[in-house]
Amino acid sequence: MFKPRWYQQEACDAFWQFVETNHDASRNPVLVLPTGTGKSVIIAFIIQHAVESWHGVKVLMLTHVGELVKQNAGKLSSIWPEADIGICSATLGHKDTDNSIIFGNVQSVAPLLKRDPNIFGQRNLIIIDECHMLSEDDNSQYRQVIAALKKLRPQMRILGLSATPYRMKGGYLTEQKNAVFTDIAYDLNSQFERLIEEGYLSPVTTEWTKPHVDLSGVGTRAGDYKLDELQKACGDEAMLQNALVEVVKRSAGRRAWIVFIAGIENCNKCAQMLRDMSINAYAVNSSFTADENAEKIEGFRKGEIRCLVSADQLTTGFDVPQVDLIAMLRPTKSPGLYVQMVGRGLRPAEGKKDCLVLDFARNIERLGPINAPFIRARNDAAKKSSDKKQQAPVKVCPGCNKYIPVQATECPHCGQKLERNLELELKAGVLIERTFGHQAKAGRKIATVISVDYTKYKSSSGNVSFCAVYTCIVAGKKRTLKKWFTFNQKSTSIGYKEAVKAWRELNSNPYRVVPTSVDEAYQRANELKKPLGLEFIPRNFYFGSKFDEITEFLFNETTETTTARSA
Repeated sequence: MFKPRWYQQEACDAFWQFVETNHDASRNPVLVLPTGTGKSVIIAFIIQHAVESWHGVKVLMLTHVGELVKQNAGKLSSIWPEADIGICSATLGHKDTDNSIIFGNVQSVAPLLKRDPNIFGQRNLIIIDECHMLSEDDNSQYRQVIAALKKLRPQMRILGLSATPYRMKGGYLTEQKNAVFTDIAYDLNSQFERLIEEGYLSPVTTEWTKPHVDLSGVGTRAGDYKLDELQKACGDEAMLQNALVEVVKRSAGRRAWIVFIAGIENCNKCAQMLRDMSINAYAVNSSFTADENAEKIEGFRKGEIRCLVSADQLTTGFDVPQVDLIAMLRPTKSPGLYVQMVGRGLRPAEGKKDCLVLDFARNIERLGPINAPFIRARNDAAKKSSDKKQQAPVKVCPGCNKYIPVQATECPHCGQKLERNLELELKAGVLIERTFGHQAKAGRKIATVISVDYTKYKSSSGNVSFCAVYTCIVAGKKRTLKKWFTFNQKSTSIGYKEAVKAWRELNSNPYRVVPTSVDEAYQRANELKKPLGLEFIPRNFYFGSKFDEITEFLFNETTETTTARSA
């Protein structure tokens, strides 16, 4: 008897719990599981439970790739041999319509429904594998199928499964206009490291590469790089030669490679260049017949071919666990495509230690780690804001050239000690605060300083002061704190004396003569040190207080501090 893995059972339970607690048929969940975790098993157990538990239940499982239809149907058949299974896929040579369980290509199902809306009868459940393929377009084939079957049975529920529940232009599927999927019922991506530790996924090691695709002349269309310009950039002879030489150099002990590149011509050229380097490599792309591509994939699966070079192929429905080297020469702004490319190396296999990813496309730096890629916001205003701030939360270890988390202070691969760069972390959206061993006094808070800017400030009453503007993190949120230096006041005033005191505490040479005016202070701002932290009294703590008041500058992550008072 087949027993599901713990997370496969959790995913099934999450779906049924969602259905039982959300009776509204317009509420449809998505189950999110990384590539290689066995979504076909989850589909099989959900179908079996539905059909065995309720008399007359009929299910339609849809996807866009014939190979996935075959895999999913085969998995259900192996788990539940008595199941009444039909196949509706021109690719596989079947057009079954009457079985209680139909596995089909949406490209085959949609035209049949258009000719005869009753051909599949009433269906209680639609399951969509790789549901990120469902677009917002009401004229798309998925939407047409859903609309036709909903007319026959308005109570019909829809379940989606995907490793990447988002689209290039639409953000998360649950944010789409007239969204079919309304909720994420289960998300296994948060357990990515556990899956690796328990052997359900292969570790991935990602290394920085010196050769890379130059995108300086490549524009954007529909949210991703213009394909014609991208193909030209990817076909640069010198870059391609250097990149493939580096692939071969770093391939020691690697037995199954995939190279992703843009453009059929580049794909064929790349395969030939590798063969010229004595690597048994073949191109897989749409210039070859389906049978020719299938023959090469089968040779790769058997170990007869060492490397496949792909132009927009092999990203879904491709299951070869022994893949242990992926070279990305295909830049993209699409997190879905990026995750699908790297996902080809996630399946574990006997004798496979890990999968090496060589990123000549700089996709990792652009989009982040595979288990937490950057997803553009749904609405236009948020898109502009997120695009402006976007920076992937990774950096390169100078010791071993591997990509590591941006906030790491020690490389997990080679052990090299690293300096923190809080400005980089803030851009990456990693809001990690320093600890100073400093106990804030009652009513005060501690801020971690990210950056500082200097300006001249004129109040509503006309008083001019020199101002230090600190961008900080306080309790996990961004906050701006200001320190005013009133050098234009009389030398006997309290404001001037406190400005002198704070200047000396911040100055790299505290014995140097202090400025005599605001203009001079502004010109000499480069003399001031940036504190690592600040202690401050929040605005409105005292009655009538309009501004945060900085009370101490913190210069290191121990108990050493200096004191300042705000003018």
